[in-house]
Amino acid sequence: MGRDLTDFPAAEASDEPRLTRKDLVRMELIVPPEEAAGLATTFYRVRCDEPHIRDVQPSSIGILILLGKGSGTLRFLDGRVEQGPPFTLVTPTSDATALEMDGPWDAFGAMLSPVGWASLTGLSAEAHGNKVCAGADIVPRPLAEACAGIIEDYERLSDADKAAMLARGMAAAARPLPPRHVAFIRIVAEWIAGSLSPSLDDLVARSG
Repeated sequence: MGRDLTDFPAAEASDEPRLTRKDLVRMELIVPPEEAAGLATTFYRVRCDEPHIRDVQPSSIGILILLGKGSGTLRFLDGRVEQGPPFTLVTPTSDATALEMDGPWDAFGAMLSPVGWASLTGLSAEAHGNKVCAGADIVPRPLAEACAGIIEDYERLSDADKAAMLARGMAAAARPLPPRHVAFIRIVAEWIAGSLSPSLDDLVARSG
């Protein structure tokens, strides 16, 4: 199980607040358009006008981040600090990460599903997890071009426009997965949801 912010050494004695106040960060969740159904659990837009923002990102499958404003870093629990470009892909993480941004901050993006991670990257989460990557180096060209277009016209585009462009790019970039892979992902999701402490023996019995 992933660890939380209290495990970060830098969270110890400080005169500053541990995190930016939640009421200063505006987070909007957006239902992905139909083209991206199954590839993302949600789209989002997050904004904060503070000159410096500190937050924590829980462990996740993978995140596409398109920066309209701001720049910053993710700090992993092993001490690594990594900064991404305007189009960033955060690979699947096994622990919480500390986020520090120079604001104002305005970002749009997508939280990937397990199918979305596999279909859009083709990478092993075990081998490539816990990293900050240049998204354009990882995802297929149609998605990279859609993300570049969103960033270029970020201020002009509405959230609906951004969502439509991102969904079309994801759909065009998605590669088919073996049916057994998709079925196993579904089984694992159901297994995890079934208990606070699911049994590995149960997973083996369900999946074979």
